[in-house]
Amino acid sequence: MLSKQVLIYILLTSFVVVLNSSCKTYNNISYFRDVPDSSNLLIRTAKSSPLLIEKGDILSIAILTLDPSANTIFSQQVSNSRASFLNYSDNSQGLTTLNTSNAPTYNVDQTGYIGIPLLGKFKAWGISTDSLRDEIELKAAKIYKSPTAIVRFANLKVGILGEVNRPGIVSLTNERTTILDALTAAGDLTIYGKRDNLMLIRDSAGFTRMRRFNLNSKDLISSDFFYLKQNDVIYVQPDKTKAAVLDQDKLRFYSLLTTGVTLLAALIYLFKK
Repeated sequence: MLSKQVLIYILLTSFVVVLNSSCKTYNNISYFRDVPDSSNLLIRTAKSSPLLIEKGDILSIAILTLDPSANTIFSQQVSNSRASFLNYSDNSQGLTTLNTSNAPTYNVDQTGYIGIPLLGKFKAWGISTDSLRDEIELKAAKIYKSPTAIVRFANLKVGILGEVNRPGIVSLTNERTTILDALTAAGDLTIYGKRDNLMLIRDSAGFTRMRRFNLNSKDLISSDFFYLKQNDVIYVQPDKTKAAVLDQDKLRFYSLLTTGVTLLAALIYLFKK
């Protein structure tokens, strides 16, 4: 017959085994695993193409001239039209300082055009913000002295779904935003994120393009989709271990409960003898 000490040792050992049985070893969680340790590689980065304006985009546009009197007239006219997009302040030298933080926004309609008070309509669809800026300045120069336009995307965003720490919509302030920038903004992948098989979803010319990419490979940096476009969506798929861990958690709970009750009953029985 087993002694009390041996029985208690067996029960405690069983308890520890059950407790550790759900411990998970995580593999393949590092990025760019094909870059050797202590290496100094030069990798050609993907070419960044200017983002083209699309139908439904929202643009922030501010305009300024070097003529304070023209600015005053222009500001009054625009204010009367309830679209005050000329924001400036005069300093002691008579120059003007542009404040773009309150610049108005313009929706690109389904025909691809925007309308700016006093200047008329401009085709925005299919061109860059720099090209639209040049067209606005060219037309404004017929009326005002040395006009300067600043055109930016006001709704530049991407969506990030799946196994990241902060899924959702990420607003971008830079037209040259990479996949790594977006994942950083989302708080990086969780431990369960599948790093070798993510998906980029992109609307393109009436089609939805779905492209797989691998964070374990340095080739991502040179790929033609490394730089994101407006309204891209990144989906991080969970790996198989997540479902296994969820099942293990349930198994662990019931195993711990059963083992704990058994241990308690054995101890009560032993110490009552």
